Amino acid sequence: MKNLKKDNYKDKAIQFFFITLFLFFLYPYSIELGSTGTGVSANYSFILFPIIIIILKGTLKIPNNNFIIMMIVYFAILIISTLYFPQNINLLDRRIISFLIFMSIFFYLAINIDENMLRAFKIAIVLISLSFIIFKISRYLEIVVFEVRESGNLKNLIGWGRFGFVYIFGFWITVFYKPTSKLFYILKNVFIVLFIIGIFITYSKSTMLSFLLTLVFYYLSVHGFIRKFFYFIFISFFIFVFYMFFQQFCFGAEDIFIADRGLCYLVPDVDDIIDLNISLSDKLGMVNTSEGFRIYMFLEILKYVSINPFTGSGFLGCWIMFASGECSAHSQYGDVIFRTGFIGFLIYLFILLQVFRYLKKHHRDLFFGFIGVLIYGLFNETFKLSQGAFILTFLVGLMLSKKHKTNFYNIKKVN
Repeated sequence: MKNLKKDNYKDKAIQFFFITLFLFFLYPYSIELGSTGTGVSANYSFILFPIIIIILKGTLKIPNNNFIIMMIVYFAILIISTLYFPQNINLLDRRIISFLIFMSIFFYLAINIDENMLRAFKIAIVLISLSFIIFKISRYLEIVVFEVRESGNLKNLIGWGRFGFVYIFGFWITVFYKPTSKLFYILKNVFIVLFIIGIFITYSKSTMLSFLLTLVFYYLSVHGFIRKFFYFIFISFFIFVFYMFFQQFCFGAEDIFIADRGLCYLVPDVDDIIDLNISLSDKLGMVNTSEGFRIYMFLEILKYVSINPFTGSGFLGCWIMFASGECSAHSQYGDVIFRTGFIGFLIYLFILLQVFRYLKKHHRDLFFGFIGVLIYGLFNETFKLSQGAFILTFLVGLMLSKKHKTNFYNIKKVN
């Protein structure tokens, strides 16, 4: 009996240790670069986790030849781009740092992701998301309800799209959670409501669109006409309530969303509203609109990579194309194409596809969250950011930690 209690306390201590670590890994810390103070994601401490586990357990896993070949290809891109662009030798330190951050996707192949780690991972995503959401809601109430703070552009004051895709993960983890008591059942529903509000007050079109499309994917995945009909009614009602809530609490914001900005003003400024008569096709050709600038950036990336199809930029960011030294690809996929070229991008897509197929079969909660991130990645960086990099690295490690056989991975234990 004493041994059982000791084992129970030990498991709880390990669980708490993992949750604490993962909360730290998910925290979106950034640093400022350059005179303009451009923020760059910097909390890549999660790369130390395999070292901790290897030291504690004294074991190491080695991937099979297929994954070793993938890593060799990326390493070849680094070497060739360094030699091929001698004029950028002064950027060697930034190139190597970017390479190591990109290669972190493979770091968790060296350890086994067990059930304790998986449970802690899900709990950490939910906890850190809810903590930020509650903080944002409190700021919203201070501005809108109690008028403690100065009103204005709520997107700038409250919105936080760069963490929105983590909210989507947290939402689906909560939805699929099976409560063991009435208290947990009540908490589950409260958390779901908080996640919906949190996604709303990101004031991010990318986050909202990604979230709504995951609901559609969930509807399509439901088997049986009756269940499909029920979820169709529920999702339709949800979208209606969502719109009414949006219209009620953000006066004039729907016009600004349609116009382009995706902002929510308490007192809209006419000068900040783009002409509503501009068609979508026109906006796609305008660099000063959100849609147009993303298309412009993607075309510039393709022009650059077409000249350097194998190496791309050699892991340097798109900022090397501009004299100001500032740039955002505004797309996870565009960023990877630019940094690694077409071959590196195809390898990257292959890895994402394997994670997609694995989660669909084994972890439905993470699967719908992953869909949301893939959609969000069409419009903004995701796995490039530290919180996104940790999530992808963990999922790749999880996929290749299971004992079931796959066609592309073999585990070898080294004592």
